[in-house]
Amino acid sequence: MILLPPDTVHLYWLRCQAAPPDECLRLLSEEERERYHRFRFEKDRNLFLSAHAAKRLLLARYTGTPPEQLQFACNAYGKPHLPGNDAPVFNLSHTRGFVVVAIAGPSFELGVDTEDSQRGGNWRDLITRVFTPGEQEQILHCLQADPQARFFELWTLKEAYSKAKGLGLSLPLQSFSFQLDGDRIELQTNDDAAGWQFELHPNGVFRIALAARNQKRTPWRSKLREMSLLLDL
Repeated sequence: MILLPPDTVHLYWLRCQAAPPDECLRLLSEEERERYHRFRFEKDRNLFLSAHAAKRLLLARYTGTPPEQLQFACNAYGKPHLPGNDAPVFNLSHTRGFVVVAIAGPSFELGVDTEDSQRGGNWRDLITRVFTPGEQEQILHCLQADPQARFFELWTLKEAYSKAKGLGLSLPLQSFSFQLDGDRIELQTNDDAAGWQFELHPNGVFRIALAARNQKRTPWRSKLREMSLLLDL
């Protein structure tokens, strides 16, 4: 069983380049299998299966519970968690072809998000809907990155922080903002910002953002690792 140091967040990523092994389906709960079968397109079913099998296989390492026996609960806003005060916290994100899982000790608030920075669609149409004026300025007039890259850096940061707070859609995306200055990431909010740390990890065309706060308000560091469903089954 893997032990989690009190000052460390473990971050795993998985490239989904082929259909997941058939054994993955047996790991899912009945509710998860029902969700799997509701997807119309095979590529969406495969991504869902890869993501939730990876989540279960990883959490089994930290809890000692077989992956298919893990039980999850949700808070009032729908954020899933493992029951118990001593259980590790986790967060899952996926985009087409890529899955990320973050895991930390029970004293953490934790959120992760990933996006394909070259996905189709007009990202400019979203700027005024989700970003504050200061963030819009950073995207449209950035000096150290192209506008689309800066868009996805800020987008994933906002999503990761929102997921870490665990408040769902009740936390408007324009109620907080991020200021990027080189490697420095600053959260601007009327809420309590003390203790929050953020990281951005590029991985090819994918962008990963990690948001976490140790409730003890002590600094943390991350460890980034690749995983494989074939090796972990």
